[in-house]
Amino acid sequence: QKIVERYPEEKDALYMIGTVYYHYLPDLEAAVRYFNKVIEMDPLHKTAYNILAYAYDRMGDFDKSIWAINQYISIAPDEANPYDSRADLYAFNGRIDQAIQSYQKALEIKPDFYASQLKLGNMYLFEREYAKAESSYKVVASSSEKEARAVGRLALSLVPSYQGKLQEALQILDAGIAGDGMEQFQEGQIDKHSAKSWIYLGKKEPELALREAELTKDIHDKVYPDDPTRLRPLYAYFLAESGRIAEAEELLREVRKDIEGDDPALMRHYWASLGAIELVKGNANSAVAHLERVQRESLSPGFFVNYLLAEAYLESGKLAEAVALLERMLSSYD
Repeated sequence: QKIVERYPEEKDALYMIGTVYYHYLPDLEAAVRYFNKVIEMDPLHKTAYNILAYAYDRMGDFDKSIWAINQYISIAPDEANPYDSRADLYAFNGRIDQAIQSYQKALEIKPDFYASQLKLGNMYLFEREYAKAESSYKVVASSSEKEARAVGRLALSLVPSYQGKLQEALQILDAGIAGDGMEQFQEGQIDKHSAKSWIYLGKKEPELALREAELTKDIHDKVYPDDPTRLRPLYAYFLAESGRIAEAEELLREVRKDIEGDDPALMRHYWASLGAIELVKGNANSAVAHLERVQRESLSPGFFVNYLLAEAYLESGKLAEAVALLERMLSSYD
């Protein structure tokens, strides 16, 4: 802001302010205002158009989001990223066929653009074209990049999971964990143990879910020793689901002391887990209050928060709110 006050036409500073408003505060109207200022100064600013498109979409203006991303495409028609972004926007708005076409266009330009390959697999999964989904994920799992291979091994478990074949999904995850171990890539094991914890929770096996959640946290803390708090709120939720509510609440109190006033994103994890634990305790109204707070303060609260909020609405007698939220979740493929 100080740079812009002194140099009002410093577009890089304006762009950075826009990204802060978009990613961290969040304030979509302010972000849009700053990105449009950048574009007025530089009509060929690709990344400004890209984030502007996502901002318009999050504001509920699909037409403007497509206009912005098409501007990016007109500037860089031979790049894969704008087609990938356009596919995201179509997917977010339930337009799977158009999303598939746009992901395919991105891959036509850049065959090793694994983000598009992965999301293309997701679209096939939503369409219940399981063989095509598996084929897409296998491409990612055979990447020349270790990180992509790990993600591909995780994604392969989605095919049986989506069909309710949970034991098969667990076997694929175990094979993926072993593969990550052979490649000495512990980072890749974190999400796989996390996926196993959610599957066990869905199977009504909370002790096994807690075991996997603890493994997730322990590996994360080993790989990222400077970031020990990120997974603790979620671990507290699994403690509560296994009946250890007092321990869960004590852990959350410790987490709050460590992060309050320091990191708004981590505080949203705290409020989400607090709401989830209140739901486990049967305090639906309190759960609604905490989970709605996360929704207000986050551009993308995620499936976990939205699903638990819908459940809390149901348990607190707010049927209309639950139906509306679940309908929104069903219409967006993200």
